Amino acid sequence: MSGMFYVDARGKIPDPDIREMKEVVWVGLNCSLDLVPPKAWDYINRFSYHSHTASTNSEGWFEDMEYAWRPDWDQHDRFFRAWIPVIKGGPDELKGLWYMSRLLNSRRVAPNPQDKWLIPNPLRENIVADLKLAETIVEGIASKSPFFGKVPRPPPFYYDSLYRTRETQKEACSLLASAVRSMLEHLGFIYWRISTDFDWQRDLTNYIIRAIEDFKLHQFGKRGVLLHLARDWKEMNVPLFLKHEVPVAYPWTLHERVDMRFACLAPSVLAALNEKKRSLVGEGNLEFSDFVCASESFEAANSYTIYLDDPVVDRTEDRRKPVIPRKAVKVMKDFPHWAARPINNKKLVNHYRQRYQYDIVGGVVIFWRFRPVIPVGTSDSVTIDWMEQDREDAGSEGEFDDEEDDDLEGLDSIDRIREIYKGSYAPRPGQAFDQETGRELSKPYRGNDCFIQLHEALSAKIPTAPSSQAFRGPHEMVEDLARRIREDDLQPMEVDPAGTPSSTPAELGSHTIAEKTSQGIDSSTTSSFTVTTSLIDRISDFTDSAFDFPDPEGSLNDEAASSSLTTSSAEAPRRGGGPTLLSRLSDPGNFPKSQKQSSKDTGSPSQKPLLAGKAPPTAPRGMRTGNERRTLPSTTPSQGPSGSGAVLLSNRSAEKRPLKSRPSTSRTRSASPDPSRRSRSIRPRPRSPSPLLVAANLPAQQKTKLEAWVSHAKGLVLPKAFREFPSDYYWDNHFLNYAYLVLPTKEARVKLRVICCTKNIVDVRDLLSEMVLRGISHRLAIPLKALDKFAAGELSMADRVLGKSIYEVGTSPDPPLEYGRGGPVFATAYHNRMRQILALPHARCLAARGGICAWLAWTYEPGLIDAYTSGPSMQTTRFVRGWNDTEMEQPAFIWADELSSSELDGLLGHVVDPSGNVDRWVWPPDSMLREFCDHYDGELSENLDLALKVTQKEVNNKDTLRARSRSQWFQFFRKGNRTAAGPSSELAQAHTADREARYDDEEDRMNRLFVDRWERLPVLELDLPGRLA
Repeated sequence: MSGMFYVDARGKIPDPDIREMKEVVWVGLNCSLDLVPPKAWDYINRFSYHSHTASTNSEGWFEDMEYAWRPDWDQHDRFFRAWIPVIKGGPDELKGLWYMSRLLNSRRVAPNPQDKWLIPNPLRENIVADLKLAETIVEGIASKSPFFGKVPRPPPFYYDSLYRTRETQKEACSLLASAVRSMLEHLGFIYWRISTDFDWQRDLTNYIIRAIEDFKLHQFGKRGVLLHLARDWKEMNVPLFLKHEVPVAYPWTLHERVDMRFACLAPSVLAALNEKKRSLVGEGNLEFSDFVCASESFEAANSYTIYLDDPVVDRTEDRRKPVIPRKAVKVMKDFPHWAARPINNKKLVNHYRQRYQYDIVGGVVIFWRFRPVIPVGTSDSVTIDWMEQDREDAGSEGEFDDEEDDDLEGLDSIDRIREIYKGSYAPRPGQAFDQETGRELSKPYRGNDCFIQLHEALSAKIPTAPSSQAFRGPHEMVEDLARRIREDDLQPMEVDPAGTPSSTPAELGSHTIAEKTSQGIDSSTTSSFTVTTSLIDRISDFTDSAFDFPDPEGSLNDEAASSSLTTSSAEAPRRGGGPTLLSRLSDPGNFPKSQKQSSKDTGSPSQKPLLAGKAPPTAPRGMRTGNERRTLPSTTPSQGPSGSGAVLLSNRSAEKRPLKSRPSTSRTRSASPDPSRRSRSIRPRPRSPSPLLVAANLPAQQKTKLEAWVSHAKGLVLPKAFREFPSDYYWDNHFLNYAYLVLPTKEARVKLRVICCTKNIVDVRDLLSEMVLRGISHRLAIPLKALDKFAAGELSMADRVLGKSIYEVGTSPDPPLEYGRGGPVFATAYHNRMRQILALPHARCLAARGGICAWLAWTYEPGLIDAYTSGPSMQTTRFVRGWNDTEMEQPAFIWADELSSSELDGLLGHVVDPSGNVDRWVWPPDSMLREFCDHYDGELSENLDLALKVTQKEVNNKDTLRARSRSQWFQFFRKGNRTAAGPSSELAQAHTADREARYDDEEDRMNRLFVDRWERLPVLELDLPGRLA
């Protein structure tokens, strides 16, 4: 039967809760959306909210995502959190349990005579006893087959920490909160085990069974889970959640909207079902049978299983199979997209050969559970004399085993199979298995994953077979389904038998394997690549009216934009006839060449007007002008100043190169009016000589760990910087003597450490240069007590008036841009706003923000890079404004230049339509670059530069300038991600996989390897490359 609609524990279609929260549509099943944490959307791709760096309140609970009692995002290694028990009625004695009581932790900790804090003895002993019992139960469950080594388990708790005193009450509360979380995670694992298997008591000792029953978990509810459908659908089990009343909530974005496999979860369909339900039976629930006709009428959505798997055509084969070779490797493919798992039980082999189709390929017997010989509807009621059939089939093979018959029906439960084996055989993000054989096509980053992957031993033996392509339709089919449910019009839809619109593969722009092979793609890995490319091409081929926004390429198809952009010969024609962005981005000849390639074709941005028909902007205040201004190349991809050496560590000494002194001839360029202060050299680094800087002197174990981490993490950075400084460029000495380095993101911290190790950097100036050249987000801040050392000289009346008008408290920001209908009027307003912002004294901070801001600084005003290396502007030194760390728990009271939110919106051209429904941007914010562009992973790249130059052509022309919505930016970058010049390094793989989780793991590995932490430290105290633990 189709998986068109899901049912709950009562066999009813659940009532949905559909709301729009923070401009994102959410859907709740089995629960109210009031359970969703307010900041859940901010952490959709981040799993660091439970790390040691997450902020907590005075009671020790996480401020943003406290998973002890509120749902958090589903994670592969923490799937059992969805089953964490929560109070839901029941006896009052359950509310008094130490791990269930939500009393203030500050009331449960007490001070000792030495004015330190600890957990009182009665409570402490209860915690230790309950935790040890829960861990014993989990280990007892996990030690039984098929759990051992496969299913992720909660980590053990460190009991000794409970007996130690804490300096503050908050630390003692945090310790108690961590004990509560650990206990609830263990109980969640136990609750999951006894809920998903009706015969959970089998193979367990009587002691463990009694201990589980004493916890009385059946009297509790479940905490719930937040699902990312587009990312985790291959592993998640929505039917199981609904069956066992686990609250489920998920966002509904463009990614889910365009994928037909999620049609049964679409808000419009669920709302239509709810409306239909009230019209038929009042406030009651509809039976699944009430909509059998609906599921049979919509073939497109009906072609997916209840687990959202794409269809697999069953083969017509005889029930009697040839004799299985005795020494053949037997594997089972439980679900499409999963890995093949070995079968060692002989009775299971004979059991499977009667119920499922199988093939013998190269000495490997592959059973397909998704191709049953016995009808699925009768799988639980069929009675066959398995023992007699086993003897008949095994008589000529000598394989029959006289051991006691197993409970084959229990072993074959689809829910049990789905849950138990998903830890080892379901694909992780960024991983793909062959549709037929289960062979691994791509490997994800496993981090600290210690679970055994048994299918890797079989990968070399199982051949690769072509993968079947699944139909992907636009969201109009979902909307039509909802309309038909409301109107009771259940006539069958007209769908092409192949499951695609009436268009040929050439019209869909799909690429053949031969074309991929000619582009350097290995034909052995094209099965999964074909599915991805087909999906992208099919979605992009539908009319743009399906996505409710205009053609994102409309303004590029005019004569001015297409004069130098031609369709690639390797691309198939599309509807509309015009050249596509995919062809433009895939042809390097369509973009301006660098200075080294051709100086007459196009010059650097500093040699050309900022905008078409306009003179270059005037020099920003606070910078050098005239002959003192250096011209920086902005488009020349070249090697950074540190060289491209891949040496991990060498005997290179840590002595510093001679520093050049900048002349202090400019009143506003210099950070200090005193020439002697400008020429002063950097003070000696407060660092003792360490033999760990030299690889040859490192202990063998430490050297091995360092080399292993660097080789593992170097794929997260590009091999070399996209840009380069002139040979005579240098940092200001006085600035570096007082500057503090602030790294706001974990990707910046990981990238900086990797760059330092792989490029053999021992001078802090080379390290800072790499950050600026690569566009890595950071800040160089100055302590408050040292700001007077950077105070500019006597300012003119004009500078004082300008500074007061910009930085005085109470100054109203500039009004936001108004888009209207776009056109020259909006273009003129945006050009003026852009010039105004780039001329601000503190605009130099764009060089440190990274991403799109750094690209705009390099492209339109390279002088900002020169100003940034000289020190802070008068925003910080004169008016003490900008960014500071005073809101942090342990502030260093440091200040740095910063753009306001209104100034940043003005620079990026952020506007809101008069209707107030759609936000638009002239330039994509960093959040969209991270989400939509595979060429951006926290640092600038050549491919990203080529893509942004397409937008630059539009911006420089008043007639073509446009502001795109979020959906349109998704369309813009989606096509460029699949170009011939697209990403092929580990950097792209990390982006397309679970990117945030990988950086979390890498930072944890890095922190365990290095002693020092590069966060809010003086730049001269950075230990390069770092002392090992």
